[in-house]
Amino acid sequence: MTLLRAVATATLFSTSVYANTTPTVALDSYLPSEGIPTQFVRISDPNAIVLKNVNSEEIYVTYSIAPELFEQLYEYGESFEHNQLSDHVFVRYSKQFGPYAHFEALDLNVSVIDPHLSVDPIEVASKNCLSLNPSTLGKQDCLNLELEYVDLELNRIYQDLGGSDNVQLSDMQKKWIAYKDAKIAYLQSQYLQREGTMWGLVYADNVNAVYKQQLRFLRSISSNQQ
Repeated sequence: MTLLRAVATATLFSTSVYANTTPTVALDSYLPSEGIPTQFVRISDPNAIVLKNVNSEEIYVTYSIAPELFEQLYEYGESFEHNQLSDHVFVRYSKQFGPYAHFEALDLNVSVIDPHLSVDPIEVASKNCLSLNPSTLGKQDCLNLELEYVDLELNRIYQDLGGSDNVQLSDMQKKWIAYKDAKIAYLQSQYLQREGTMWGLVYADNVNAVYKQQLRFLRSISSNQQ
């Protein structure tokens, strides 16, 4: 099995509300055993493939592939219908590589740069976790799990884009952290002083939204550099 893309994993500075937290629960615990099922439709361009999700929606996925292996993927895209190859593609997650698509017929893994929400392992795992843990404490644990992995992805993509060696990126990210800290402090003042456990969930959900917005931004930057 071939893995097509690797990035550094050392955290240059933590963006987390936790102190250098490493996720304690595997994301796979809340994902299908083989990964999120999709079907291959076509190659859209050298950096994008079209997949069909479980709702039969066609989704565009930006990916990264080693140049010497693109021809293998391209030939598959050209001939899989005629050769009756499997069109099953499973989207999975690796702490080291982030989201990736596993092509069953080729036994090939392709790094996914900017996954559609319906096949984003973090989003899917979070929704599954929340549905399986309806209590307030259970929901809080699920939101914490989501934040841990979003934070992990933020740091991974930051490094992939150059980290501290990318002066403009580093300056932007440090300013975002200051903004994030100020916004979280405001959210604490609005929600954590109220009575009722529900407000703790509202607070956590809003904190996660701050992180996910920045993750979408960094993913879009990474996607446009492919």
